[in-house]
Amino acid sequence: ADLHSGLGSIHLLQRNFGEAVKECSLALEINPYAIKARQRRSKAYEMTGNLLGALADIRFLMRFNLPDKSAFVAAEEKIVEKLRSVSAAQKAAVEEKQAKLAEAAAAQPSLAVKLER
Repeated sequence: ADLHSGLGSIHLLQRNFGEAVKECSLALEINPYAIKARQRRSKAYEMTGNLLGALADIRFLMRFNLPDKSAFVAAEEKIVEKLRSVSAAQKAAVEEKQAKLAEAAAAQPSLAVKLER
């Protein structure tokens, strides 16, 4: 497990986040309680945009009886804030698309009016 976790760390440093996720996942298959591997995978998930995966790993780590969880709490808050901003951006995009569709529908004469002529 330590070997795969170490390889995951190297991939993180090289910014090969997909490979980091793979290596850390292999480490966690061997030892699901490998703290460093889970922490590294969480970071790699975050960097690839898999915020829910990152949050799941951080919350798993927070269940451990560790003396200092402040780094995990800070990471959780950061990921939750990113999720909120992504959610807000998606909501805005959907509302914009709906507004454009309504505008396009209002600008075109209806099929019923065309048939009457």
